[in-house]
Amino acid sequence: MKGNHNKAAALKHRRSVGSAPAFVATGREAVAIIITIDLACAQCVPIHEDRNLVENFSVVDLYEEMPTYLYKAVADTLTFIHEMSARL
Repeated sequence: MKGNHNKAAALKHRRSVGSAPAFVATGREAVAIIITIDLACAQCVPIHEDRNLVENFSVVDLYEEMPTYLYKAVADTLTFIHEMSARL
């Protein structure tokens, strides 16, 4: 990707009751490559590419409680991840 489109965010969700997903990594350029290739691919974590979504995700501080306006986007992302994981 070119310009400022080379961004990545990593989301972690603990399945305990009442816990919201948290962003555990965000970055751009070289850090985005590390997140996607070195971390996600090495661990066989599904990657979902959505430039608008990563823009919204990248403004949230790491380990901060998920803002309510992102709940649907995060739910859609987690659904994608669960569907992809089931196929593996």
